[in-house]
Amino acid sequence: MGDGNRLYICGTNAHNPKDWVINANLTHLPRNTFVPGIGMGIAKCPYDPADNSTAVWVEHGNPGDLAGLYSGTNAEFTKADTVIFRTDLHNHTTGRKEYSFKRTLKYDSKWLDS
Repeated sequence: MGDGNRLYICGTNAHNPKDWVINANLTHLPRNTFVPGIGMGIAKCPYDPADNSTAVWVEHGNPGDLAGLYSGTNAEFTKADTVIFRTDLHNHTTGRKEYSFKRTLKYDSKWLDS
């Protein structure tokens, strides 16, 4: 992420998707370091480790030229809601959310919500 000193990771967290940002040397960030939009991994990570999912971090080219994560996964435990998802876009200087998330329409993965 950013200058390459941080990694974005996510996992099923025992069927409760969660995501983290860690240092590139695999150590945790200091406790007082806040990364906007990180914590709940729903729509970013699958519920089941056997599920296929993919994600890509896009540093430039998003609205406001803000970095963001794009993912394709299941957004529900039942696997009924497959999703293509872009996270909220935050200004990492101020921590302010500038653009809300985008996703495919719920239960209709052929259409993106605008």
